[in-house]
Amino acid sequence: MNTITWIYIGLVLLSFIGLGKCFEKAGEKFWKGLIPIYNFITLSKLLNKPWYWALFMLVPIIDMYMYGVYAFNLARALNKRSTMDLVLASFGFLLYIPYMAIDKTATWKGLKDFENEKGFVKNWLDPIMFGLIAASTVRILTLELFTIPTSSLEKTLLVGDFLFVNKLSYGWRMPRTQIAFPLAHHTFPLVGGKAYYEGVQWPDIRLFGFSKPKNYEMIVFNYPDGDTVALNRQSESYYQIVRGLKETRPDENAYQIMANDEGTYGKIVGRPADKREFYVKRCVAIAGDKFEVKDGEVYINDKQMPMPEKAQHRYYVKTTNRELITETLLDNLNMYVDEQGIVNQNGDTVVYLLNMPMDVAAEIKNIPGIISIEKMNAKKGEYEASIFPHNPKYPWNNDNFGPLLMPK
Repeated sequence: MNTITWIYIGLVLLSFIGLGKCFEKAGEKFWKGLIPIYNFITLSKLLNKPWYWALFMLVPIIDMYMYGVYAFNLARALNKRSTMDLVLASFGFLLYIPYMAIDKTATWKGLKDFENEKGFVKNWLDPIMFGLIAASTVRILTLELFTIPTSSLEKTLLVGDFLFVNKLSYGWRMPRTQIAFPLAHHTFPLVGGKAYYEGVQWPDIRLFGFSKPKNYEMIVFNYPDGDTVALNRQSESYYQIVRGLKETRPDENAYQIMANDEGTYGKIVGRPADKREFYVKRCVAIAGDKFEVKDGEVYINDKQMPMPEKAQHRYYVKTTNRELITETLLDNLNMYVDEQGIVNQNGDTVVYLLNMPMDVAAEIKNIPGIISIEKMNAKKGEYEASIFPHNPKYPWNNDNFGPLLMPK
């Protein structure tokens, strides 16, 4: 853990000491403020609030917002009721609670005179805050809604499809980034900008789960390459952009090119592991498996895997008419226009590169004017820089990859 995290822990402990002193003002014993969770059960009792409020303090990220709610009510109970006092208590609770503990003007009045309260706080702020806390708790602990960002799972899951993910299946993972805006991942909705503060980071902790990943299961994970991002080109791997620049402009510093051209690439930022982009993929190989691709066919532990019925492949389609492959045709065949293109043209003969399932390829083959259809297949030993591990010592490509042993 970094220095800021230790400072944060120290401030939390200081606030607990402050709670203990505030308890003494209410006639409770000092030590009750020092015991995590029990101190908030005690505080709930003093404030005439439900005891289960304290359970929200067990939820990472939400605990910070709930602590602010507690501090707001504690300030009222200690007769610190000015707008400034309530704002400082809500947003600066780690320091304001110790301040109230030593402030002689902070005397215990309780919240009895607020029991029949009406107005903005009772009618609007409380319901909105607890609706936000409840929804965020469900999102962090159990279920989260994702949208499919890319067409790599096309014909199984479509771009824009919604997917509910059970976070308990493989074991709940505690968020590493403690201070973040609830209901947002890494960017504020609508207004943009970073929706978290990475200074306070917890270690990686995952609890036991009900199952383990299995071959061919759909999984959601944080994109490993996403630790660094060019904000204007977030859909692309930062490292792949760098490799491309090194290839096309070998005499220049690729990192400096990106840093000096913010208009094209945007600001270059780093992201913590739990704030990297979410990817939805099929888990082909699991821990301990030997993974290999031979001529476009997947092998697990030297056994050829069945090809999914709607699996897409890239095909060279040669035609005698450039107007033959139209956007209307592609749309009728449920193919994305931006994933298709012309790779060669010689007179009236045009060669397209189309990404499609085998049944669609067979349908296109029967269209008059189609000369031939050939499945694209990179030969074994042809190195592709975009393919892991991006090293010529491993001349792998999309169609011939590995063997690679999955770490346990």
